[in-house]
Amino acid sequence: MQTELLLIIGGLALLDMISPVALGVTFYWITEKHSDTTQKLFIYLATIAVLYFSFGLLLLLGLDFLLDNVVEFLQTRMVSWFVFILGIILFVISFYVPKKRSTLVPIKRGPEHRGHALSLGIFTFLLEAGTALPYIAATGIIAAADSTLGQSLALLGVYNLLMILPCILLYMLFQFAGESLKTKASTLLQKLQQSTGSALSWILCLAGLVLIYYTVDYL
Repeated sequence: MQTELLLIIGGLALLDMISPVALGVTFYWITEKHSDTTQKLFIYLATIAVLYFSFGLLLLLGLDFLLDNVVEFLQTRMVSWFVFILGIILFVISFYVPKKRSTLVPIKRGPEHRGHALSLGIFTFLLEAGTALPYIAATGIIAAADSTLGQSLALLGVYNLLMILPCILLYMLFQFAGESLKTKASTLLQKLQQSTGSALSWILCLAGLVLIYYTVDYL
């Protein structure tokens, strides 16, 4: 594969590295001071990476024609208005969530806790996959490039790793941070919880903003 194509794919990966939902969930968990943060964050990020890799694999296998029809349907004015209004509703509702811990972000232990982390990973993928235009474009470039299937899969795997890299770096930064930074982060989380009500309000607010952002151009 030519160096120019690799640079283009790398640039698209940079655009895909900022996921407000994933970063928000990661920040929430690492500042909760729970002993199982590493486990649930691994399940959450692994779920996102596996689903995106499977999505990209389907595109590489030639199912992009189906995706084109789906994307075209989602970008119609009627659907865009529906999604846009849904985003506004989610954003507004986020300010009225009861002030208690949400079960959407896992706080329990054991199999149920792992199931919640898995469900949240699936939710994040479903929320962002339909609007992941850089990922779709990168997959198209990989498919059209003169490379073997093994090379394409390897490149797709690296791309998916880059997508969750900011969350991993945020986690590592917090692990090696001093107590002063950890205390400030925990204090910030407490203030955000007091003002937004619960973890669920975070998710609803971010989900609403994502839906609004990606549909406003098609109204």
